Formats: sequence, C-alpha cells, structure tokens
Amino acid sequence: MKALSPRYLFSLLMVLLICLVVSGCGSSDQDQTSGKVAYTVTDSQGYKLEFKAKPTRIVSLSISTDEILLDLLPAKDIIAVTKYADDPAISNVVEKAKQVPNRIENSSAERILGLQPDLVVVPDFMKPEMIQSLRDMGLKVYVYKTPATIDEVKTNIKDLAKLVGEPSRAAPLIAYMDERLNKVKEVLGTIPEKDQKRVAFMQNQGVYYSPQSSFRSICNYAQVYDITNAVHEDHNFTMSSEEVIKLNPQAFVIAKWNYDGKHSEQDQINNIMSNKAFQDTVAWQHKDFIVIPASKLLALSPYIADAVVLMAEKAYPDKFKTNSK
Repeated sequence: MKALSPRYLFSLLMVLLICLVVSGCGSSDQDQTSGKVAYTVTDSQGYKLEFKAKPTRIVSLSISTDEILLDLLPAKDIIAVTKYADDPAISNVVEKAKQVPNRIENSSAERILGLQPDLVVVPDFMKPEMIQSLRDMGLKVYVYKTPATIDEVKTNIKDLAKLVGEPSRAAPLIAYMDERLNKVKEVLGTIPEKDQKRVAFMQNQGVYYSPQSSFRSICNYAQVYDITNAVHEDHNFTMSSEEVIKLNPQAFVIAKWNYDGKHSEQDQINNIMSNKAFQDTVAWQHKDFIVIPASKLLALSPYIADAVVLMAEKAYPDKFKTNSK
C-alpha cells in the first residue's frame, strides 16, 4: 500500500475539521428550533408562556413596562414602546427610548403583528378583547399586573426580569429603590401617625379614593398621612369637597405634568385656590402645595422611590436641612 503524503494527510484533516464545525453548527441550530423549552413564566391572568430562547423583539404597551424593560435590557431587544416614553414629564427613560425604533399609540393588533414581536407585554387594564386578539394572532402575550404598592413594584420588576430571561438584572433596580427608601428612613426615623403631615392628592376631578393606591404607598414610606386613609370603602370613587374639608389636609399634592397645555403647575394651584370650598382647610389657608414631577409621583417602576424622597423632603424640609449639615 502506497504511503499517504503529508500534504494529503493535512488536507484530509482539514476536511474532517470543517465537517465537525459544520456538524456542530447544525446541532446548535437544531437546538434553537427544537421543541426544548428553556424556561416558563406565568402572567397575571394565569397564562403560561414557554420560551425556547430569550425574547429579542419585545413590544411594551404601558409606560411602566417601557421604563422597567429599558432598565433591564439593551434597547436593541425592544422594538416598540408607548409614545409616553418620549415625554420627559412622565417618562424617566427618554434617552434610552430614543434607541427604540417604533411607537405604539392606538394599540392596533394588526400594527403590533406587523412588527413581528416575539413577546408583547400588555397592562392588565387593556381591553380583554384586545388581549385575546393578540393571542389569536399567535403572538406571545404577557399580561402585566398594575402594582398598587411599592412592594408590588419590586415584585413586578422581578417577574419582568424573569420573563425576559434575565432574572439577575432585577437586583440592581431593587437596590436603587432600597437605597432611596432607606435614605428617607434614616433622616425621618419614625414619625407617629398623629404627627405626620396630612396631605391630599389633588387630581383633575378632585381627590380620588381607592382602597389601595401607589400614592398611599408613597405616603406611607415618606411618613406623611394620605387623608384617604381615614376612608374605609371597598370601591373607588371621587371624594366630595365636603369630605375633603372634613379630613382637613395640611398640604395639597400636585403631579406636575402639563399633558394638554392646560394643566400647568400654576394653573392647577390657581384652580384650587379659587375654589372657596377648600378655604377652611389648613392647606388652603397656608397655600401649602407639594408639587412633584408626574414622572416620579405616577411612576410604577423603580422611579417611584424617587417620589418618596421628594415627598419627604417637601413635607419635612427642616429635617432634611438638619441632616445635610
């Protein structure tokens, strides 16, 4: 038998190596397209979503999930957010959102389908028929539970991090929140409820009562007394002027957001001060207003912790001045 030349052996070895590489790549591609499930999550409505790989074409349909997802992931993994993500008065992720190519305004199912997302994150207040339409189109839909407390915000951050296959990325966001909350606790210590500043959150229709609300949670951490704490009903409603007067707030809280050009900070203050119905309250008599950017006060993302700091600083300025010395 004729001996094989070194050159021939080298060529044969190279062919074998190429075959191995190609075979390996084929196996990898096959794993990606196989039925193997990498992880499973359950949304707030009990629907189970199975993922073979982490989603990289995500559509977000609420400002809350816009903020959380853009803090959890690189913008390239998100293909659409809401129009509110671009408004600095209500959004904390304006710069990050600039890297996201699409905006969803009217939540058209066909429009969303056209983006070819591998995950759609929708708020639980979206119309059920819209959610079902998205599912009927074969899209992977995760229904996000709107949080009513700061602790629920933390839970949702963890849930969304798990949803996108990055559970470890929740920790820095929660640490940011805890750092802000602990700062307030260190400055204020514990203020007895009877000594806490009494506040009323003034919205367009007046003071809104809900058995549980993010505003009340902010107040609890800032150690101010939300006057709606004194109400014990199991349904939502707008309180009458008489009820507000009876509870006698010491300060009116306003969310700063001129969303339509007709609700500037000063316009809101003027409207309240021109309403003689409130003239018997301490807040009206002292013209005491706590104005907080809506991007913080209405946040249901890590930035809700900033609202706690701002509320506490504005309610108890002397304590924070003393602490800063």
